[in-house]
Amino acid sequence: MAISKRLVEMHAGQLWFESEFGRGSTFSFAIPVKPPQVTG
Repeated sequence: MAISKRLVEMHAGQLWFESEFGRGSTFSFAIPVKPPQVTG
């Protein structure tokens, strides 16, 4: 998890998890996408 957290943070993202006893855990992350530059 430490490596994943660092990689996500390097890309200005977020890492979180949800845990439910007896069902397990879900780990999620979000990394912002930079829109393509339009030239014209």
